Amino acid sequence: MAESLTFSRAPSGRFIGLIGLLIAADLLIWGLSPGLGFVALTFCIALATQVLWGRWFWQAWVILAISLIPAITVMQFTSFAFALVGLAAFCAIQVCGGWHDMGRVVLATLRMPVWGNAQTAIDISDGLQLRHNVGKSALRGLNGLRDWAVPAGLGLVFILLFAEANPVIDGWLSNLIPQHGPVMPDVARILFWMIIAALVWPMLRLSVLSDRLLRPVSFRPMRQSGMLTEGSVLRSLVTFNAIFAVQTLLDLAYLSGGVSLPEGIGYAEYAHRGAYPLVVTALLAGGFALIAQPWLTGRPVLRWLLLAWVAQNVVLVISSILRLDLYVDVYGLTRLRVAAFIWMGLVAVGLGLMIWQIWKDIAVGWLIGWSATLAMAALYAVSLVNVDGVVARHNLTQPHIIFDAWYICQLSEGALPAIRTHEVETGARFCPSREPQIATPRDWREWGYRNARLRHKLSEIEGLNT
Repeated sequence: MAESLTFSRAPSGRFIGLIGLLIAADLLIWGLSPGLGFVALTFCIALATQVLWGRWFWQAWVILAISLIPAITVMQFTSFAFALVGLAAFCAIQVCGGWHDMGRVVLATLRMPVWGNAQTAIDISDGLQLRHNVGKSALRGLNGLRDWAVPAGLGLVFILLFAEANPVIDGWLSNLIPQHGPVMPDVARILFWMIIAALVWPMLRLSVLSDRLLRPVSFRPMRQSGMLTEGSVLRSLVTFNAIFAVQTLLDLAYLSGGVSLPEGIGYAEYAHRGAYPLVVTALLAGGFALIAQPWLTGRPVLRWLLLAWVAQNVVLVISSILRLDLYVDVYGLTRLRVAAFIWMGLVAVGLGLMIWQIWKDIAVGWLIGWSATLAMAALYAVSLVNVDGVVARHNLTQPHIIFDAWYICQLSEGALPAIRTHEVETGARFCPSREPQIATPRDWREWGYRNARLRHKLSEIEGLNT
């Protein structure tokens, strides 16, 4: 097989599929709030890929369906990201012939965006050459046109963008185009078609990309850096263990041992100042622990020192969680604090996996793979949770919390049921100037499960209030 990416004249089926998917995208999601229309478009893209590939693998459809559950729940950035990952995995499972070798599937999934975009660029470049069955005289004329293709095409895009941004230029273009002439699509719609085409085309060229997606990878062993030696690793671990021990003892004394803080420092301040820096410290420590592992072979002292240091980092992260919990008890939840709880938990679990990996002398790749899998699983789970609802409900149901009412009123529609419940209980309006609004879908293309649940919950609350 040739190593370089190649362009072969795509069968008419690919171009028909591309045009059909552009029409589907325009009908299903253009000008609408994303919802089930986006899910339907994703299935259309996968179906077109399946037809052109010509072989059926049910595992690909299972992965795609799982990846679209967040989009069915609510459309947000993570939902869109999981849908794209699901499409890439769909293609990877097709070329791998199933998911029996998950390592190859994951590698092909990661390669799909890179080689897909590269193949699209090659196809465009080779398509502009127009060298097929053309005489010499005609070829010179076509080459002249080709020389103008990029400046004319890109220039038109720039003109459209400037017309969108500058009303003067927009007025000039309006005067140039006859009022009763053909209706031209606006610049945003043209850019939308271009983005969809760029997303879809690599999947329609899957037969060409398959060799690149499946090419094996050879991993080179990590070379010892001139900055680190056995002696520097030993001294570093001894020093770091001593420094971390001081911090660990202070946290045990103040947070768990009942020791009073110095005058002028409250528990909320102590908790808030330490929560985030300690997680950053643990991440840096974890990075050093990875780099130091090549020096552990045959050196039990270094292994035990590293294990002790990583264990102290686990205690450090748990301390950060306790600090943040103390602060939340006083000042309530925010989106950032919810994210911090999740992030701290992932760091603690990752460090725990590192202890197991060092103890059992497992390859570093195992640690990286499991850590990435847990991070993706956590992100997937969070995408299904109404975080704004959790924040608003927690803050409004804890009477001792000093929360920011303006912050709660600026949250998304997910917070509205908790606000309405609070208003029913107190008999007073909570957000006098601005409050979250729940949109009603215009048709099935804008429908989302979370939106439907929120509207149903609001109906129940209003029914109890009347």
